[in-house]
Amino acid sequence: MIRFLLLSFLLLLPSAGAAASVAAAEETVVVEGYLFSRQGPVASAAVRAYASLADFLADRPAGVSRPGEKTGHYLLALPAGAYYLVARGNDANGQPLFAYHGLNPVTLSPPRHWLPFFLVKAEPARTAAGFQGVSGQVLYKDQPLSRGVISVYPATDGQYRGMGLLSNSLDEKGRFFFDLEPGRYVIVARH
Repeated sequence: MIRFLLLSFLLLLPSAGAAASVAAAEETVVVEGYLFSRQGPVASAAVRAYASLADFLADRPAGVSRPGEKTGHYLLALPAGAYYLVARGNDANGQPLFAYHGLNPVTLSPPRHWLPFFLVKAEPARTAAGFQGVSGQVLYKDQPLSRGVISVYPATDGQYRGMGLLSNSLDEKGRFFFDLEPGRYVIVARH
């Protein structure tokens, strides 16, 4: 009889665990913070949450923030889970601004998270015929960033930390070059 009760109890555990897992996934998480640029709080910006890198690249957000009570403050309610968080907006002159959170993908669990963003000018990518690869210049406060590190990662879901596929130091003018095969990549600069 005791063995039967124990077996019955053990058979119930997976169902209870599955129900708890579904309940946890449906719990709402509130993410809030401030959106800043070099000029101060950014009133016109919003944070977008993406469930995957593919959703980010296709601009299919799982959620978009709403303005908070003060200039630059945002509030975003999402189901618990992992998200790629970015902020987009415009400065006072209409210049596009962008920020990609350095902890992406961020795992959000109830009840709240405080995540500020610092937005920078969003410059469009430029292409030119010539050598195969990717090159660029990293700026910080409109000045070339020297002594930084730049890394290349495959454009798949994951954390973009560590050495990546390729890593290199920026030169004294903040420039870099990678000889890459055609494909999709994530490039991350760090100081």
